[in-house]
Amino acid sequence: MNWKKIAYYAAAIILVLIIIFFIFKSVNKETFNVDAVVLKSVIKTGETTGNSIKISSLKEQEIAISSKIDGLDVSFSESNFLLKKGKEKSIEVSFKEKQASSGVYTGKIVISSTYEEKEIPVILEVQSKKMLYAINLQTAPEYREIKKGTSFSTNIKIFNLIDTKKHSIKLNYLIRNFNGNTIFDEKDSIVIGSDITTTKTFSLPEKTNTGDYAFIVIAESDNSTSTSSYMFSIIQGRIFQTDLNWNIILPVFIIILLLGIMALVVFVIRDRNKLFEELAKQHDDELKELEKKIEEQKKFYLKHAKTTVEKKVIVKRFRKIKKTAVKKIKTKHREQKKEFARLRKQKKKSEMQKKLEEWKKQGYEISELMGEKITKKEKLKKWKKQGYRI
Repeated sequence: MNWKKIAYYAAAIILVLIIIFFIFKSVNKETFNVDAVVLKSVIKTGETTGNSIKISSLKEQEIAISSKIDGLDVSFSESNFLLKKGKEKSIEVSFKEKQASSGVYTGKIVISSTYEEKEIPVILEVQSKKMLYAINLQTAPEYREIKKGTSFSTNIKIFNLIDTKKHSIKLNYLIRNFNGNTIFDEKDSIVIGSDITTTKTFSLPEKTNTGDYAFIVIAESDNSTSTSSYMFSIIQGRIFQTDLNWNIILPVFIIILLLGIMALVVFVIRDRNKLFEELAKQHDDELKELEKKIEEQKKFYLKHAKTTVEKKVIVKRFRKIKKTAVKKIKTKHREQKKEFARLRKQKKKSEMQKKLEEWKKQGYEISELMGEKITKKEKLKKWKKQGYRI
C-alpha cells in the first residue's frame, strides 16, 4: 500500500473541502440582523396597530423594506435607507385592514440589501368590536415543529364573556402559510355554556412544503368574531434535511477527516515501531540466553577444576569470553537494526516480518561467539600456558 499517495490524496481532499467551506461561509455570511422573529398583533375592526423592528448592520449597505400581506395596508416610518457598519435603526411598522372586516391576516415583511434578504412572518388578528367569546389555544412545545406527514394536537378553550347560557357558535380552523395560501380549512359548530374545552388533532399531508405556518381559530356568533392563532414550523420527516447548516457540518467533517488521517499515520508508525520493539525484545532475549550459557559453561569447568589456581584461571578466562561474546552478538544486532531501518525506509513491512522470523529461527552457536573449538581439557591447558596472572 502506497501511504505517500494516500497522504497526497487526503491533503488534496482537505484543501478542496476548506475552499468549499470558505465559499459557503462567504455566501451565507450575514450582513445585518433583525430583532423580530415574528410580528403578531390583535386589533378591533377599523383600528390601526404598530410594531417596531430594529435592524443592526454588520457592514455599510442600502436597506429596503417592503410587505407582502393581502388585505392589509402596511406603512413604514422609512422604507429605504443607508445603514453604516455597526449602526442600528428602529423602523415603525403600522398595520390596518382595508375592508373593515374581521378575521386573521398572514403575510410577511421583507428586508433586503445588496447582499441578502430576510423575511419576518406577520399575523394580524382583527376581531369585531363586540366580542362575545374569547379563545385560548394551548399547544405542547413539541408541536411547535412538526414533521411532514405527521399529526399534531391543540387544546382549544373558549370562554363565554356575556352569560352562562348555552349558545351555538361556529368555529373555523385554518392552517395558512405566510404567502397567504390556506392548506387546511375546516368548519364546525359547538354549543357553549360558560366555557368549553375541546382538543383537535390535525394530520399534515406528506406533500406539504416545509416552512412557517399559522394555526388559526375563528369563532363567530351573533355578528361577533373572536380569533386566536400561533405560529409553527413544518420540517422534513427524514433524518437528513435539505437545509443543512454547512457552516457547522463542513468544519466538523474536515476535523473528522483530519483525525482519521492522523489515526492512520499513528497506526502505521506504531505498526512499524512494533516490529522494532519485537526485534529489541528478541535481542534482549538472545543476550540473556548467551549470558546464561556462558555461566553454565563456567560452572562446568569450575566443577572439574582440581586446584585453586585452575579455578582462578577459569574465572578470568570466562570473564574475557563473556566480554568478547557480548561484543560479537551486539555487532550482529546492530547489523540487523540497520537492515530493519533500510526496509522501513522502503516501506517493506512484510520483508521486515520475514527477517524477524528468519533471525529468530537462525539463533547462534555459543562456541562461535566464545571463539573456541577445542576440547575442555585442551582449553584448560591452553589457558594455563597463556599465563594469565592471578
